[in-house]
Amino acid sequence: MKIEFETQEELYKRVLPALRSKVRELKNKGYDDIKVTYLWSYLAAEVFSKTNDLTLADIVSHIMHVDVVRLNAYIENNLKRTGIYQNKE
Repeated sequence: MKIEFETQEELYKRVLPALRSKVRELKNKGYDDIKVTYLWSYLAAEVFSKTNDLTLADIVSHIMHVDVVRLNAYIENNLKRTGIYQNKE
């Protein structure tokens, strides 16, 4: 069964449990500044936009196996510089 999403927001809502789970895992490992929106922004810009025909399983796999070093670099280089980054929940 092929699942298709009309909008990025629809996809975001579908994978939100996986995003939250990964952020909880990262917080348990001491990465307190990483938020769901930062993880999503990184994946959308750096992973999903460069790949075609991803399945839902592929997307969840990318979420759960995110490279934390690259994620932190993305936050530093993109989100903090643009003012999107907030060190508050």
